[in-house]
Amino acid sequence: MQETQTLRYRGVMRFAYSVALLHLMEYARYSKDHFEFGPMDLDALEDQGLVVSGDVSGAVKVLEGIPGLYLTDE
Repeated sequence: MQETQTLRYRGVMRFAYSVALLHLMEYARYSKDHFEFGPMDLDALEDQGLVVSGDVSGAVKVLEGIPGLYLTDE
């Protein structure tokens, strides 16, 4: 059974969010994990942070190596 979680990431700059979205889209394309992420707008990302929910285990591994992106406890 898959564990469902919701995580929020913050970036120190827009570039970190852009890279995160690119990597998550690529991962989602080939992964069988069921997860969602967003928002897709950079202004909204700066305001709300990047939210990843569902089966996030693989997505977390993808996001770990992105400079300037960090997991929050919000």
